[in-house]
Amino acid sequence: MDLDLIVWMCGGIVGVACLLVGIFWIWRWRRQPAGPPVPRGSALEWCCAMSAILSDQNFCPWNTLAFSTPAVCRESLGRWWDCFCREDVLDVLDGLVSRGHGSGFLAALAAVRAADPPRDDWEARVQAEAKRIAVRHDHIRAWDLCRAVFVARSAHAAGWLSREETEQWLLALGRELQAGHRSWSDAMMRYCDGREFWVVYNQMDPTKVGDVRWLAERLLKRKGSAFNRVEWDRDLG
Repeated sequence: MDLDLIVWMCGGIVGVACLLVGIFWIWRWRRQPAGPPVPRGSALEWCCAMSAILSDQNFCPWNTLAFSTPAVCRESLGRWWDCFCREDVLDVLDGLVSRGHGSGFLAALAAVRAADPPRDDWEARVQAEAKRIAVRHDHIRAWDLCRAVFVARSAHAAGWLSREETEQWLLALGRELQAGHRSWSDAMMRYCDGREFWVVYNQMDPTKVGDVRWLAERLLKRKGSAFNRVEWDRDLG
């Protein structure tokens, strides 16, 4: 048999296998039982909408607190956040609220404005990225706040945060997001800027982590999405 044909067939088999694995993971996520939706028109619903992009990426409902099984959420928190217990979750949430990548962005932007020369190639790339983003936005706080909402929801589903604790976290995060942004569009574009800064800051390959700006724009335009179902100026108490 021709060698090129064998290589082509092997490539096709690998491609089909990858497709089947992807379908399995989507099925696995979607078959997980979710908790009941939060009350329609509530402040809690507004706060859950903050993590609509991450919910869409993870194939889970955006308008519930517990969106999957404890086992699945614990696995996800461990893989992506190094959270293996309640204390780890609280450390991550505190870090996102008190520091996050938003503080790194502001520090890099301050260095640019002060004309401080970068000390190495990494710092030069970080400062260049902060300068690029600053043409549009002066902060990327939404990136940290919206991720914190998803972490809190995941921790609740994992059994590491009570419903009362989760609601307290979400309402505090929601009030800060609403106070610091003009609209869902403003917040989500800053979220996307934050993710792009995160990629540079952590020296990641952008071709391997993908882009969410297209997803954010699609959700902002799609009728019935969280951002069009939940009005921006809802009273959060």
